[in-house]
Amino acid sequence: MEQIVERAGGLPLYLEELTHAWLQRQGVIVAPPEATLPGLLGARLDSLTAPALAAAQLGALLACDFRTELLQALAAQWPLTADGAAGAASPGGVDELGGGPAATLDDAAQVALEGALDELCDKGIVHRSAAGQAAHGARYGFRHALMQDVAYQSMAPERRRARHAQVADLLVRWSESHDRPPSTDLFTPELIAHHYDCAGHTELAMQHWERAAGDAASKGAVKEAVDHLSRALVLLESLPQEASRDERELRILLALGPLLRSAHGHGAPLVEDTYARAYDLCVRHGKHAQMFPLLVGLWQCNMAGGDLDEAATLGARLLILAEGARDSTMRLIAMHAVGTTRFLQGDVGAAIEHTRAGWQLYDRSAHGELAFTHGHDPGVGHGMYLAWSLWQAGYPEQALVQARAALTLARSLGHPMSLAFALCHTAILHNLRGEHAEAEALLLESRALAEDDLRGSWAALAQLQRGWALAGSGDPAGVTLMEEGIAAWRQSGARAGTTFYYVALGQAQLHHGDRAAAEDSLAMAAALVAQNGEHFYEPELLRSQAMLMDITTGALEITALHQRALALAEAQSARAWQLRLWCDRVELAHALELAHDLEPGNVEFSTAQISALEEARAGLQACLDWFTEGHDTADLRHASALLELGLAPEPPATSVTPATQERAP
Repeated sequence: MEQIVERAGGLPLYLEELTHAWLQRQGVIVAPPEATLPGLLGARLDSLTAPALAAAQLGALLACDFRTELLQALAAQWPLTADGAAGAASPGGVDELGGGPAATLDDAAQVALEGALDELCDKGIVHRSAAGQAAHGARYGFRHALMQDVAYQSMAPERRRARHAQVADLLVRWSESHDRPPSTDLFTPELIAHHYDCAGHTELAMQHWERAAGDAASKGAVKEAVDHLSRALVLLESLPQEASRDERELRILLALGPLLRSAHGHGAPLVEDTYARAYDLCVRHGKHAQMFPLLVGLWQCNMAGGDLDEAATLGARLLILAEGARDSTMRLIAMHAVGTTRFLQGDVGAAIEHTRAGWQLYDRSAHGELAFTHGHDPGVGHGMYLAWSLWQAGYPEQALVQARAALTLARSLGHPMSLAFALCHTAILHNLRGEHAEAEALLLESRALAEDDLRGSWAALAQLQRGWALAGSGDPAGVTLMEEGIAAWRQSGARAGTTFYYVALGQAQLHHGDRAAAEDSLAMAAALVAQNGEHFYEPELLRSQAMLMDITTGALEITALHQRALALAEAQSARAWQLRLWCDRVELAHALELAHDLEPGNVEFSTAQISALEEARAGLQACLDWFTEGHDTADLRHASALLELGLAPEPPATSVTPATQERAP
């Protein structure tokens, strides 16, 4: 016994097989090479009768777990004899499956099959499922995957390939027949593809892997769909290099691109490589019909990757193609590309125009399936970017109503990425409004969703936004979450919005006392603005940089930053940023007045500055008067509190106020 334990090396299955062999040989320790685990398992198979061995081989061909209904159908075609496979080969080397798709065993054959399965159970090769006789026949499973592999390998390779082809053909005929077993999971395209793949029937296997990917994508099973299409691409490499192969590759790549965006994020290198390859194929073969979805994918890559100039160019091309085609779906997607890019570039007015038009064009019945081919639902995308644009334009209540409508749409679609997108962007809006508890609740839901169905950038964004919510609620642990979320976001290849994330991080770091880290974060944001042309958060970046400065030595620099930020916010029609800047200017005025009264020699102060700062107080009043909604939000409450404290007196007649803008967003 000590020799058995030593030889088993701690492997339970090996120990069990050595013990079994020892008992069978009346205490004789089995010597190599038979003492290897595969050898021991093979010896167990060798002890079977021919029908039991044939049944084991057929079961191994099907799966580690199999049901009798399919085994019965196969046994009806091939007698349960074993010579390396069940049945004898036809003269051509491949047995023909006789009978119809629902061929059944005669009584004698049924008894033989049941006896063979009983023997397999008795000898520890397979086991019946705990459920016993299921509705569609008993389930059996090999005791260990290695046992299945040994039984599978006991068939000659040519015979295995022939059997796989015959099983696939049988499943296809069953799937097309009304006279078939009721177990629909027997006819899944991926199961049929697997058997054709093992049979070496490349064309048929690819067809069914593509069908399997379509089925998985329609159910929101992104990972499975990616796996199926990846298998098809591997098989494609074995086909001759010719135009038809390139056309097929292009079709697969166009289906794969949106799925990879969902799984890894828009800016992931794998996504970019997929669309680059597809673009080469499209141009090489002049496939103009495929150019629109390809340009959509390239736009997504460039937008997410931070190349907004190229994204804007691609968006304009999409809009031209859509208008020329007079296709509502193409227009919907093209307007999403243009509206999103304009928003990131800081053109709030154009963003509202395109996203509102897209939101109004969206028809749930006509466009509700686009999420499964586009990566995420364009209606949800329009709704969320419209909400964000409305907030920046100074309409916080309309923004919240719009975000909730888009979130409701996302919940109705059954598409994980669209829901994650909506949850994260609604949370962004709540964080901007100072409603951090509401944001955290949405982000906890998004995080759970990301753990179950998504990876990459969406999980990172949920973590980042949750960190912002916690930090905004006073929990310093939120800063760490933000730092980790940004790192994961960038690691996924995503760049879009990174300016915004670094500014939010820098503000949180400064709020929690880490000035050096805040300086680094804001410097990173400034570099990205210059590199990517992402200007939508630049006024807030300049305001945050001013917050880092010491008013006792940098009042002039602070004022200059405020003026730059205000000019930019006014050019962007971004009233939300203007309000924050006027509040900061009023607070600066108050701080300078106090410092001047206490230590006039330590402050750079002049009559001209006093006048300018008084005008800043008047500017806050004028800016606050413009708002017609959202007076219960954090920013507007803060502005009102400053005025109620008497820090913003009535504006003088010569005061400079923000440029007059239309109130209708």
